[in-house]
Amino acid sequence: MGSVHSYTTRANLSRLSDASSGSKANPYTSRVNVSRLSTASADSKPSPYTSRVNLSRLSGVNAEAFVRNASLLSRLGGEAVLSSMVRFFYGKALHNPLTNKLFDAPDAATLENQIRQQIAFLKVALGGAGDADVPATYAYLSTIGISHAQFDAVVESIMATLRGQNVPPTVITEVEAFCNDVRGSILRNVAGQ
Repeated sequence: MGSVHSYTTRANLSRLSDASSGSKANPYTSRVNVSRLSTASADSKPSPYTSRVNLSRLSGVNAEAFVRNASLLSRLGGEAVLSSMVRFFYGKALHNPLTNKLFDAPDAATLENQIRQQIAFLKVALGGAGDADVPATYAYLSTIGISHAQFDAVVESIMATLRGQNVPPTVITEVEAFCNDVRGSILRNVAGQ
């Protein structure tokens, strides 16, 4: 592939390393990133990221605000991570006698199709792009007779999955709040439970 592309110049590296120790930490100016940048080849070609304007923009990014404004899907790690988590969750849900009948399928092909539909639904429900009809899915789920105990067991399996996948506690709390918001939509037709 040829030469290594540098995202900064030596002059910018020195500015980064001279940042005052009293300033608030920024993920773009951490010692690890400065160290990565300093290992870039000195004779590499300049890139669009080397200008003073772009360096200023990068150092001014408020990482906390960026994360806070990202979709829940993004904070979980994106679609690939969601896919892995749903498969892990299905393993837990299928082994739980309380939730087994909700997630079981007659054969492997049907189960795989069900998992793919679940991933597509959750992708949209958690703030990603897609064509799943979230209100229609909630309406359907409200007609299949899920009990409060089953819903609680599903939520516990979801929380166990997230903990098993090392999801940050703040994101786990958000997913739990999401589940509790969904509870009313799914269990609205359940009487006397």
